[in-house]
Formats: sequence, structure tokens, C-alpha cells
Amino acid sequence: MKKLCNYRVIVFSFIAMLFSMASILLLNFNRIYLIVLFTLSITLFLLFLFNTKKLKYIFIPLFLIIGLTIVTFYDYTIESSKVDYYKASIQGRVFEVRTNGVVIEDVTVANKKINGNMIIFTNDNFNIGDIIYSYEQVNKIEYDCTDSYINSLYDKNIFHSCTSDKFVKISTSKLSVSEKIKINTRYLYNKYLKKESGDIAYGMVFGDTSMMDTELRYGLSKTGLNHIFAVSGLHIGILASFIFWINKKLKIKGAFNIILTMVALILYNVLCGYSPSMVRATIMMLILLFGNEYGFKNDALSRLALSGIIILLYKPYSMFTISFQLSFFAVFGLITFGKIITNKLTKLPHKLASLIGASLSVNFAILPFIFYHFKAFPIWFLPANCIILPLLPVIYALTLCFTILELIFPMVNLLALIDYLFIPIKLVTILCSEVNISMVNMVFSGLALTTYLLAEVTISPYIFIKKQYKISIFTFLIILSLVFIFI
Repeated sequence: MKKLCNYRVIVFSFIAMLFSMASILLLNFNRIYLIVLFTLSITLFLLFLFNTKKLKYIFIPLFLIIGLTIVTFYDYTIESSKVDYYKASIQGRVFEVRTNGVVIEDVTVANKKINGNMIIFTNDNFNIGDIIYSYEQVNKIEYDCTDSYINSLYDKNIFHSCTSDKFVKISTSKLSVSEKIKINTRYLYNKYLKKESGDIAYGMVFGDTSMMDTELRYGLSKTGLNHIFAVSGLHIGILASFIFWINKKLKIKGAFNIILTMVALILYNVLCGYSPSMVRATIMMLILLFGNEYGFKNDALSRLALSGIIILLYKPYSMFTISFQLSFFAVFGLITFGKIITNKLTKLPHKLASLIGASLSVNFAILPFIFYHFKAFPIWFLPANCIILPLLPVIYALTLCFTILELIFPMVNLLALIDYLFIPIKLVTILCSEVNISMVNMVFSGLALTTYLLAEVTISPYIFIKKQYKISIFTFLIILSLVFIFI
């Protein structure tokens, strides 16, 4: 009997772990389901353990058990430490400033330290490092894996909230090195750049758009260029290549070169806050570098899966964040469909065909998540990306270099040049915003999203079934996903 697909240990382990965690969270820790899943996993584990022919499949039940254990322990730890007071003293240190308030860490409620961070919705202005205090109502944030906003809060360990304009600053704490760098960078951008350029530069370098003007953010969403603010594969690839190149010029080779590159990437992760897209890109890049150096076989899909396993081990709730889903499925689309689409565009110049192939494959893969989370999809993503993506490595690299030089040598004043670098991005944004129809509005349900993803997997080259059957199943699943949208 012909096999349906190749067995990749890491990929199947990741799928098993992801399924275990996701199903438990979606079913809200249903006890009967937990018992059934655990019993089935243990049974399969023992069956594979004592069958030498099936021993290689033992990782599937093993990672089902690991996923079950981690997500249950993580949930118990969070839920058991939550507090809910009608009125209590609240004190904490501001470590993030948002347009609608601040996020505090090292939080004490009723003079007791609580687990995680707290978001304060306030109109008062505070700065990073401020120690603030008030006597207010404390609300615990109930987890809902279908709520994108709550997922983003949990991803940043924010488990409590408070709404008040009565917080007062009682002292100021010492800033960390990363905070000083980010504050000084924001100050320099505000000093030398226009507001829009400063927001774009800060978002591009640090992946932080929390202070970006709403109108600018909405304009960029119409172009499909929001991905340039998610520090991910493109940013990490450019940075790693630049560091690798400098090291080689300095005659630093081999493992030491890779270690220096790894240290630089880890420090950049610390600076940007360990977003799932950034951690995924860093892990994949390091595996690629070590593999190339020591002659290991590099399988892109296995690298993607390994990075997913590492992220879920320490942040299981991140699987439902927009950042995790878009990042992983964008790379899956690029790996799976990029070359296939490019090879079909034989009449176009190779570089243009590669660019169109990459853009179409990524957007095909992330389409259901865009509709599910944002309820709309940008029509002009292809021309916008074809214009900006070839320029983006130069724009990002120069923005980063000018920023570093300005931080080290404040009198150089190179940042003024960044305004000119962002002219193409601004022009594309303005043009797309001026068009009457720039977005396709559609709401994807959970069933529609799942069916569409099954269609993606079915049509991929990893599934070994006859072409006519593959196309028929793919068409059926796409139609079914559309049916789920309208029912």
C-alpha cells in the first residue's frame, strides 16, 4: 500500500503537541476529554514501545502527553494565582506604555505579589520605570482562546486589569539596558523624524506598533504591508547575514562566527520582547547556520516544527496569537507553495516570478487567519508587496544601521535620511487608501478556517495521492469552507 506522506519525526511531534494543547484549550479543559486523551496517548505509547517495527512512531503519543501536561500545568499555575478584589491597593512598575494606558510588572495587590503583569486603562501619562500606586478594583482576565485580544494579553503574561485615572507616581525605578535603548531610540526618532516616519521606523526595528497612529496603521493594513512590523524571518535573515558578513571580514570563521551571530540574535530578541515570529525566525536561522557549518541535512519543514515545539514548551498559549499563526503559516506557505508557483510563471523574469511566487504562496497560506482575525483582506497586497519587498532589505538595513550609529554617535544626524527611505512605503499606502475598494470583507468561522487549512495540506506536495483526487478533495474542501462562512 502506498504511503500517504513521509514520516518526519519533528514535524509529527509538533503536530501532536499542537493538537493536544489546542484541543484541550478549545474544549476548556473538559475532564472527560482529558481522561480519554491521556488514556489513548499512554496506550499508544506502550504499544509503540513494545513493537520494534512501530518504535519510530513513539514520539507522536509522547508529544501528545507532553502537550497535555504542559498546558494543564500552565493553566493551573495561572488560575490558582489570580486575584479578584472589589477594592485593593495596587502597586507596580510601568514597563510598557500604550495609547490607552500602561502595563505594569512586579505587581502587588493588597500588599501581596501576584503572578504575571497587569494592564491599567488610564488617561494619565506615565513613563517606563515609574512606580505607580492606587486603591482600585482588580479584575482577573478570563482566558478565551477564540478572543484575539485576550490571547495577545496572555502572550505578554497579562492576567489582570484595572480601569482608573487615579493612579499616582510614587517613585522611579532604574531602567534596564534594553529599556534605555528603546527610550533613547524613540526620543531620537521624535527629534529627527516626522511622526509617521518615526512610527514606521520604531515598528520596523522593534516590532512595536502600540504607539502608532491609528490612521497610519489602518492605511498600512489596506496595503497588506503590516508584516514589515512583525520582526521575523526577513529581519532576522538580514541581521544574521550582516553579522555573518562582518565576522568573515574580520577573519572570524567556523563555530565562533555562529556563536557571535547567535549572541547578537538573542540580544535582539531580548530587545524586542521575544515575539513568536521572532523566536521562530531566530531558531530556524540558527539551525540553518549550524547545519551549513557542520554538513547536517537541513529540512525547512522540520526547522519550522522544531521552533514551534520550543515556543510551545515555554508559552503554550501563544499558539492562538495572531503573531504565532501568521508567522508559522506564512513560512509554511513559502516552503510548500513558493517554488511551485514560481515555476509556473516561466514567462516572467526569474526575480519577478520569485517575488510574485513568494507573495502569493504566503498570502494563500495565511488567508483564512486574516479573515478570521481581521474580517477583511487587502486587495492590493500583490502590487504593494511587489513594489516594497525588493526595497525592504535596503530600507530595514539602513534604518537599523543609522539608528545604531545615532545611538553611539549622537551628533552624526543620519536619522534625517530615514524620512527619504520611507517614501515608497508612504506612497503605496496613500495610493491604496485612495482607492474606493481596497479590502474584501468576509468573516471566517472556526470551522471555515479548519476546513481551509485541511485544503492547504491536501494540495501540498507532502500528501502522496493522485493529482486528480488531490484537486477534487481540495476543491471540495474549499467549497465546504465557503459553505461554513455563510451558514
